[in-house]
Amino acid sequence: MINWLNADFSKKVQFNKLVSSPASDEMQIVIPAGEEIKEHKSPSMIAIQVLKGEIELKVLCSMFTLKDGDMKVIDTGGVEHALKAKVDSVVRLSIYKK
Repeated sequence: MINWLNADFSKKVQFNKLVSSPASDEMQIVIPAGEEIKEHKSPSMIAIQVLKGEIELKVLCSMFTLKDGDMKVIDTGGVEHALKAKVDSVVRLSIYKK
């Protein structure tokens, strides 16, 4: 059984691959308050879901605030995005394989 909310906020940003299948990789991202993931691109479609906390998600020139239970899908690869935790946050990242 996987507990997505099991998180240690005493460290910097942590990426934990919890599930891998031919269709997708499911990652837990633990982001302490104030920490950020700089702009980068994913090669394929992704879904970013906040399980706990609150983040600011930048996609191209648009800003989104995501809170507990909110999800944003970036449906094409190669789109620049970044995020910053407003409070201690746990994010589920689904990376869909081509």
